[in-house]
Amino acid sequence: MQMNVEMPSNFDNEIESAIGKAVTSIISKTQSSSAYPEYMDIGTAAKYLGVSRNTFSKKILKGSGIPITVIADRITRIKKSDLDKYMSDKAI
Repeated sequence: MQMNVEMPSNFDNEIESAIGKAVTSIISKTQSSSAYPEYMDIGTAAKYLGVSRNTFSKKILKGSGIPITVIADRITRIKKSDLDKYMSDKAI
C-alpha cells in the first residue's frame, strides 16, 4: 500500500525556522552556563539548576548520588559536569 502526503508549501521554511530557534537556544544556554565555575558551592549549584538552595539540599542532593567534594571539613564543592550529568540522566 502506498500513501501520499502533501506538505504545505512553506513547510521547508517552518522546519528551517524551528531548527534555527533550537540551535540559538542551545548556544544561548551553553554561553550562560559557562558563566558558572567548574566547582560550585551549594548556593551556586542551586542557582545553576534554577532551584532554591533548600530544594537543592533537601530534595536533589539527598540520595541523588551527585558527588560532593568536602574541603577542610566544612567547605563543599560540586562539579558542574556532575550536575549536567544528573540533569541529562533525569531527562525524559
